[in-house]
Amino acid sequence: MKECSQCNVNRSLKDYHKEAKSADGLRANCKICNKEYRKKHSARIKMYNVKYCAENKDKLRAAKSAYDKLNKDRIRDYQMQKNYGISLEDRQVLSESQEHCCGICTISEVDTSSGRLSIDHDHASGVVRGLLCQPCNVAIGSLKDSSAVALKASEYLKKNGK
Repeated sequence: MKECSQCNVNRSLKDYHKEAKSADGLRANCKICNKEYRKKHSARIKMYNVKYCAENKDKLRAAKSAYDKLNKDRIRDYQMQKNYGISLEDRQVLSESQEHCCGICTISEVDTSSGRLSIDHDHASGVVRGLLCQPCNVAIGSLKDSSAVALKASEYLKKNGK
């Protein structure tokens, strides 16, 4: 239990935000008081943040770059979860099931220009179909994700000696 410095109510430690600078590792005011303060002073806080960002662009850019370098897998995992609904582990299982090769042309993942395969998904349903190299992924998109159009393209190439 801890007493809030603003409302003077004893609250559970989970009712306080973390703050590394303080002796106990928690803010002096509780989450409720902090929320009220931020709501009351939102315009002033926003102006401060805009000014700070404008004055510290290089510092913030460097900090983001350093964070991104240290957290590549975490960022990639977040993006895959957000965009495709799969985790890094799910992607690894999918890659292993395809023997780390493109699902169409079978080029090895390590032999691609980016060193990894793209996640192919159905744009209508969002369902992940597999992993493809960039050229094959672009080709499927250019064929409007249509097996009928892909079949016509295949017939066209066969008819013209390819």
